[in-house]
Amino acid sequence: ASEVLEPLGADVSSSVHLEPDGTFPAHPANPEDKKHVAATIDAVAASNADVGVMLDTDVDRCGLIDGTRSPPEPVNRNRLVALAASIALETGPGVIVTDPVTSGGMSTFIESRGGAHDRFKMGYRNVIDRAAETVPEPALLAIETSGHSAWRENNFVDDGCYTAAKLLGRLAKARNAGAAAGLLDLLGDELAEPAESIKVLMAVAGGLGDVPASYEKLSGALGTCERATDSWRLEPVNHDGLRCRVGSGDWLIARASLHEPVVSLQMEADDPGGCAAICARILEFLAPYDGELDLSNLRARAEAA
Repeated sequence: ASEVLEPLGADVSSSVHLEPDGTFPAHPANPEDKKHVAATIDAVAASNADVGVMLDTDVDRCGLIDGTRSPPEPVNRNRLVALAASIALETGPGVIVTDPVTSGGMSTFIESRGGAHDRFKMGYRNVIDRAAETVPEPALLAIETSGHSAWRENNFVDDGCYTAAKLLGRLAKARNAGAAAGLLDLLGDELAEPAESIKVLMAVAGGLGDVPASYEKLSGALGTCERATDSWRLEPVNHDGLRCRVGSGDWLIARASLHEPVVSLQMEADDPGGCAAICARILEFLAPYDGELDLSNLRARAEAA
């Protein structure tokens, strides 16, 4: 804050938790962490700040807060991806590479601004390498919903502070042009945002070594469910996991963990109760694997349907 933003003209006097402390006494240094977001929202509201910036310890991830809204609202995950993509595409058409769990409306949003959306694998290194290797020319931006981001103009350095500065610079440009804008005003109302977003973890009884086989059963059950359900359609391209469209805008993706003995279903729904309905439907096809997979979390979600 004091070494980058303040010299650029920002008032950072209300910033909090700037002193390094590896015990993280206030909250995890993770811009997705709920306590981190809440602490930044509180600081923004208390000081009437225009923007809050959240960074992790090595500053390769960021999230922001729009202080012009009442109450202040987060600009992270899909909102961060969309806003950064929109700014990148102001220079002209190009490719935006993301992870596979961006919202259902992200491709439409990017395409409406002249871009092409390449939904690739989880892992910031995967996304960045994909962007750098895109042909006939590298992608404009590589960005994950976790807040990792790397711009072609910045030599694909994984740099959350650079992204935060880009967004603040674009906001300052709008203000100088006379617009009484906040960060979310720059985004506009064109990004379709879900009413619900959840991730359901299912422990694999056989441990980490059985995860690949358990994922095959999970993805197979999803495929069978899709064939039996008129409104479900598997995505034609899947680089990481198996993603399925549900109805006009909902979706889910089946994935396997590389580091823990779990498989997961992540999903979004446009209407309240939509995720519970998705869980209830897929549970019918996973029931034969109860015991091999811990379905208790999925069952609890489905009971709300």
